[in-house]
Amino acid sequence: MPIAIRRTAAVDVAAYLRRIGIQDDVAPDLPTLTRIVEGHTRTIPFENLDPLLGRPVSLEPAALLDKLVHHGRGGYCFEHNGLLHTVLDALGYDVAALLARVRWGRPDGTCPPRTHQVLRVGIGPAAYLVDVGFGGPTPTSPLAMAPGRVQATAHEPCRLLRDGELLTLQVHRDDGWRPAYEFTLEPQQRVDLEVVNHYTATHPASRFSTALLGARAAEGRRIALTNLRLVVRHADGRTERRPLTDVAALRAALEHDLAITLPAELDLDALFDRLRSGASG
Repeated sequence: MPIAIRRTAAVDVAAYLRRIGIQDDVAPDLPTLTRIVEGHTRTIPFENLDPLLGRPVSLEPAALLDKLVHHGRGGYCFEHNGLLHTVLDALGYDVAALLARVRWGRPDGTCPPRTHQVLRVGIGPAAYLVDVGFGGPTPTSPLAMAPGRVQATAHEPCRLLRDGELLTLQVHRDDGWRPAYEFTLEPQQRVDLEVVNHYTATHPASRFSTALLGARAAEGRRIALTNLRLVVRHADGRTERRPLTDVAALRAALEHDLAITLPAELDLDALFDRLRSGASG
């Protein structure tokens, strides 16, 4: 049965649900959470145009709703999971923000900072890892906090491993299990997220301020953009690699493949020249 949404001035839950393709009744249960995660990762892209272009990234709920919902944009983890946190809270879920250390693409033995936000979502006695903002290997279904269990998602299988208080998310790809990130269950406050978001968006060592990144988990495939290289991984194992050799190809990748509504003030010619010259990594 439909529930009464906790109304706040900061979030229009109905508009968010329309954005991700949910038109019918919702309730704070696992089937609804699964539909939300699958719909969000399918329709709202991962992208970093704002930090790459030196624009501020606000975590205010109203700003996130305006950008990701009303203006057809995407964002990175603090924006995706920040917006979803607000929506799930309004729907009556028990939600806590967590911070993770990204292991994906990093050599063993390194200790990266905790720069990735994820969510712990409680439903009765059960708890789930929810993350709609990790980019390429974003888990496209909620994951039960059940270490050792292989869990199916709308895309690749995932599993959580536990070492004391540390949990590691692993994603299964063609070459086997690969670590995505590690985290503990210590809840993070808004001030913690604001500090890490500022570093991620502005620090010269942050990849988000130096390279164009994008991803979307479309049905039956994953789409990933790195600067002027687009990769599409299909569920049947096929992989397409497409170099973006001109401005038209870059526009098609952003608007069609990633489904980003580009801001009117974006100078795509200048961005293409910057990426081609290697100024963005």
